[in-house]
Amino acid sequence: MSNSTASSHQPQRRWLIPAIIAIIFFAGNLASELFGNLIGEIPPSYQWAVWAIIGIALLTTIIAAISEARRADDSSSSTVGNNSEARHGMTISGDIVARDKIVYALQTPAVSALHQLPTPPADFTGRDAELNELMAKLETGGATISGLQGMGGVGKTTLALKLAALLTPRYPDAQLFLDLKGASDKPLSPAEAMAHVIRACHPTAKLPESETELKPLYQSMLHSQRALLLMDNAREAKQVEPLLPPATCCLLVTSRQHFTLPGLYAKDLNTLPPKDAGQLLLTIAPRIGAAAEAIAKLCGYLPQALRLAASALAEQIDLSPADYLRRLENAQTRLGLVEASLNLSYDLLEAETQKW
Repeated sequence: MSNSTASSHQPQRRWLIPAIIAIIFFAGNLASELFGNLIGEIPPSYQWAVWAIIGIALLTTIIAAISEARRADDSSSSTVGNNSEARHGMTISGDIVARDKIVYALQTPAVSALHQLPTPPADFTGRDAELNELMAKLETGGATISGLQGMGGVGKTTLALKLAALLTPRYPDAQLFLDLKGASDKPLSPAEAMAHVIRACHPTAKLPESETELKPLYQSMLHSQRALLLMDNAREAKQVEPLLPPATCCLLVTSRQHFTLPGLYAKDLNTLPPKDAGQLLLTIAPRIGAAAEAIAKLCGYLPQALRLAASALAEQIDLSPADYLRRLENAQTRLGLVEASLNLSYDLLEAETQKW
């Protein structure tokens, strides 16, 4: 395309040389007629010199005309060529910039979030029997779903996180966490839960809203993947059943409600044994000392109440374990065992810790 453009703009001066020669010959003939008589009067010995001068002048004129024509052609061609090269260079530069933008876009995909599990508490205490039981069911029974159910504050989520940490090496492709908000007024729908899982791998995907359309995408994304899904705080079986993953994956579910699903090993979680409850208190607040057993009993051996009590005593240095026991006993007279231990311990915490 550039060669044809250059030749179409190149000046056509080939007619100029014959025209100049014809004019010169005409002028020469005219000059010979006009000056012939004058030259005839010049002595013969000098006439050849006059004709030689006239010939040299004509030849010089022809050479000068040809040189000027070629110089003009070369200059025009150079200008056209440079313009063509410049346009070509601009095209190449534009292509390179466009290509680089495309390559950059391809090399910087949206960041996926395939490893979402919160870290289990460093002071996790006890639950060895429960962990061994659940691990055995996953080992020998081939279960891909484990459910942890029980009353609020019994430590379902903490145990699930600890179990998930142990299982993570078996499921290296993804470890996903989602609060299903089953205890709230607006629990997540199965479609919302599926969308969360899909977007963990494809953050910018435009997804349909209906459960029917999302289900094939959900199953396809998890197909042949070694993925661990922890669905916390489920409301009921109807919320969880559409989320059952392919057999290569593992689904852990926590819920306050007891329900069963195909392939789900249901484990009802109880309070901590007294020994483990006391140890949890001492792990968090060693200064509790000999009061650990009494405080653990007043907390009903409930992990959440134990954790709050120990955290309050760890922060309130001026509050003695004995004083805490007295206040807890008075509160229980009014409110009952679990509620009193939770309320008192919560009220004693700093504002920032309460948010946690």
